[in-house]
Amino acid sequence: YLSILIPYFIKNDNMPVQESFTLSDNEVSWLLSMAALVKPVSGLLAGLVMDHFGRLNTLRLGIIPWSIGWIIIAEASNFPMLMAGYIISLLPHSWFVISLLAYISEISSPSVRSVLLNFKSVFWGLGSMAPFLLGALLHWRTVAWINCLLPVIPGVATLFLKESVLWLVTKGRVNDAKKSLAYFNRYRKLSKDEDLEGVIERKLLSVQTLHEEYRSSNRSLLHKMKFFFQPSGYIRIFMLAGLECFNEVTGSSVVFANIIVFFTEFGTTINPYGIGIYIGVTKLATSFFNAWLLKTFKFRSILMANYVTVSGCLLAWGLYLEYNTKGT
Repeated sequence: YLSILIPYFIKNDNMPVQESFTLSDNEVSWLLSMAALVKPVSGLLAGLVMDHFGRLNTLRLGIIPWSIGWIIIAEASNFPMLMAGYIISLLPHSWFVISLLAYISEISSPSVRSVLLNFKSVFWGLGSMAPFLLGALLHWRTVAWINCLLPVIPGVATLFLKESVLWLVTKGRVNDAKKSLAYFNRYRKLSKDEDLEGVIERKLLSVQTLHEEYRSSNRSLLHKMKFFFQPSGYIRIFMLAGLECFNEVTGSSVVFANIIVFFTEFGTTINPYGIGIYIGVTKLATSFFNAWLLKTFKFRSILMANYVTVSGCLLAWGLYLEYNTKGT
């Protein structure tokens, strides 16, 4: 969204200018940095909210701050309002992502789980393309109102779903867990020797056994924290943190947020919003390509190739801009 918002506050002959209020370069910088500051807090809150209220309720609760934030953005008349709305809208970001991934992992069959989880990347590709498409046609305030209303559809859809069986068992709601199992297995093809009630009882017993094993091995917070001091714990944390740090240090997120301004000032004859749409389409195509890669190659090889490619592309782009500025 910042990709289509920031151009309104940058003085350029080829771009519309926001007349009601202005943003300084420092304020724009704060907007660009806020996602990196808020998302870690959002992630911590996501785990607490999801464990207490459930996966589906976390999705529903996240709609409230999301909509409030976008309403504030749409009605913003100064930088503090814009910043406040942006922060509030960012808070439920991890709630949506983490609770959705947990829900899919817990309710889906192993045979389709990877496919369903990969849809996250598909919708991220669509989400990357949509702001540029809307921004080319609509004012940033109108786009903010659209963002405010978007979660209503998935929010209503969750009303027709059942909660995760695993979460229900952890909360001692066995009867609700049975109903949830019956819901998710209602189209299951049964053999002649099987009956749905028996299948539900076996699955419920399996989930309860898994939960009891987890409880017996994690009796205290101190015991849980010991995992992070073992090689299997801290190596994973450092690996994920390092990859995320590398991703942010490359500046790709900042570049993407300024993509309209960059190509406008660069003097290209192509519509900058069209370039953003092309990038979104590329992300969408890449998400489908990733599904094939994950089935064909090892994850570690894909990860290494990905970051080598990203580094090479950013280096080539930087060198091109450097020499182009000098007129060579």
